[in-house]
Amino acid sequence: MSNPIRQQAELLFNQDNFDYPADCSDSARTLLKELAIQKLELDIQNKALEQERDRLYYFNCVGYVYFDKTGTILKANPTAQKLLDLENKDIGSNPFVIYLPIEVQALFHKHLKRAFITEEMQTCQLHFKKSGGKLIHLNLESHVCIDKITQQPKCCTSVLEVKSVPTSQPVSNETYDAVQAIHYRQLFDHTKAVALLINPKNGAIMDANIAACQYYGYSVEQLQEMYIHNINTLSIEGVQREMYFARVEQRTQFYFRHRLASDEVRDVEVHSSPVIL
Repeated sequence: MSNPIRQQAELLFNQDNFDYPADCSDSARTLLKELAIQKLELDIQNKALEQERDRLYYFNCVGYVYFDKTGTILKANPTAQKLLDLENKDIGSNPFVIYLPIEVQALFHKHLKRAFITEEMQTCQLHFKKSGGKLIHLNLESHVCIDKITQQPKCCTSVLEVKSVPTSQPVSNETYDAVQAIHYRQLFDHTKAVALLINPKNGAIMDANIAACQYYGYSVEQLQEMYIHNINTLSIEGVQREMYFARVEQRTQFYFRHRLASDEVRDVEVHSSPVIL
């Protein structure tokens, strides 16, 4: 059975008037011709693959968006444009965060940064409010690739609506707050950074994530019955003084010594930020 790609490559070869070296033997000519035809076959196949990829990109049921390191939208397929209410004028000029609720902008920045730093697939979920006020939940999967034209890294992100929460009806403020609470609960529990939620008035540990339990050697229930001065080697007065400075001077970075359940004492760098409950 004849190979149409081979036939097309041979036709292109014959049209190209291939220039052989002057002292080329017949056997060498045959080899050079075969190598040239095989290269043409590969070029034809690569072009066909690119066309198929472009077809899948534009007509896929999954949205695809390309970002640069700043989060500016470089390109978006029609599915993504429809899902995210993007217009052609938005592409190439606006950062994606301006379309996101303020409370998830930092989450997207972190997601994008990790994709560029690790060059590994990164996933996250966030909520998005469409122009009509409808709240939808998005699953993002991002990986870095090299732009063929600029040779600069860019982030390719697939955007898929998550249907786990009904969104066909207008979302009430109570539902919106509940979704936010679930989102932040998941973010708090599953981050790899040690995280403690502390009452600034008395230093009581109100909550702890999985990483904190593993680090300190206590269960969540045990930590919730403790105060930060039970872990910090400073005196109660010393801890209260540092918490006061944190509020008054708006300091966010501290260096302490913390005692683990095993009685081991470790030097720790602490970053704090206020949370309104």
